[in-house]
Amino acid sequence: MSTEKQMNKKEEYWKTIVEKFKISKLTQTKFAELNNISKTQLSYWYLKLQVINANNKKLQQANNFIKVATSEINKKKEISYDLPDPKWVAKFIKELYASVG
Repeated sequence: MSTEKQMNKKEEYWKTIVEKFKISKLTQTKFAELNNISKTQLSYWYLKLQVINANNKKLQQANNFIKVATSEINKKKEISYDLPDPKWVAKFIKELYASVG
């Protein structure tokens, strides 16, 4: 069995344990004692899975891009940009700082 498969199997095992712990409403110490598992390992996986879930949510949010149809120009890798007038940008920034400070 590959290391990645072993990690996935271990992670799935601890996901199940952590879910049972959450449902139990017991303290980590009591839950670990009743289920004959290490309280330290329960704490570790509880926190690790929270981080994994948070990171997955961030990735899902980051992947919410809108598909934009490309034109023939873009397919030829000829891209042009219309930039704002530098004087307008300078005036905007000056007014922005004046309103803030």
